[in-house]
Amino acid sequence: MRPRVYLSLVGRWVVSGLLAAILATLAVACTQAAPTSTPTATPTPSPTPTTALPTSTLTPTPSPSPTVEQPMPTATPTPTPTSPPPTPTPPKAEVKLSEHPELGSILTDFSGRTLYLFTRDERNKSNCSGNCAVTWPPLLSTGTPAIGEGLEGGRLGTAARGDGSMQATYNGWPLYYYAADGKPGDVTGQDVGKAWFVVSTYGGPVQTGAAVNTAQHPELGTILTDASRRTLYLFTRDEPNKSNCSGNCALDWPPLLTVGDPTVGGTASATFLGTITRADGSTQVTYNGWPLYYYAPDARPGDTTGQNVGTVWFVVSATGEAVPAAKAEPTPTPMPPPATGDDGYSY
Repeated sequence: MRPRVYLSLVGRWVVSGLLAAILATLAVACTQAAPTSTPTATPTPSPTPTTALPTSTLTPTPSPSPTVEQPMPTATPTPTPTSPPPTPTPPKAEVKLSEHPELGSILTDFSGRTLYLFTRDERNKSNCSGNCAVTWPPLLSTGTPAIGEGLEGGRLGTAARGDGSMQATYNGWPLYYYAADGKPGDVTGQDVGKAWFVVSTYGGPVQTGAAVNTAQHPELGTILTDASRRTLYLFTRDEPNKSNCSGNCALDWPPLLTVGDPTVGGTASATFLGTITRADGSTQVTYNGWPLYYYAPDARPGDTTGQNVGTVWFVVSATGEAVPAAKAEPTPTPMPPPATGDDGYSY
């Protein structure tokens, strides 16, 4: 038998077998669905000769893998917003004297970090804020600062800043750190901008090469000032090249101190410049033999409130002399009214 005929016969057998199986399945289903009251004999169909089908190799369908239920992701709880932590209250400031090998006795905090003053400030008022206060952090305090040995407690105080914080002061000068100072004892802020200086025992600046300048005052004429135009004074109870002002006197009248030779500006004369050594070893500038001083209550550059105090303190002229107090103009004595008669005419 040819192969093509053989395949045809096999296909017919397969179809016939499938049809027979389908018919048998339908018959059983119909029998089950029929009412059971009157059973009906179902003729048994003649067995259809079947021919064994050729065995085919089938790839078994793999059983589906059991699905593992994934846990639902747990939402991260959103933190409940809370109020920011309160700004820590600065502790009470502590100020003491420390010895520097070049600058002498200067103010520091209790850890030895150097404190500075700003000559553009006013008495008990800071003019350093914003970026300035980042570079020069103020010494903040709650209440009156604690004081170390060698300082006058009555000169320590506080002044309100623009943000409401309280800054420590000494003798009216607001006190600052310098951010670039890396460790206690550093004095890298000294003489920065010719306006920042360490603070002396007397509550005034210790300047490097202190300058003596002149300024024109509307009433007193040409007078001596420092580089920041703060008025300088002389004390008539001093002696030539000798100060007789110490203790509380030197706190009220801080001496003009220098490290290195002083300099002149304006119409001041270099030939009049000199220095003396004070009892504590600091160096005070003199002019024409007169030791020079500030007056602590002068609030800002240009003030001359120390003029003629006690009739012994005076501003200094460019020629190195005391500028006398302005004489008050005498008050004219009013003339008495003329005598008059009854008719209004004098006789």
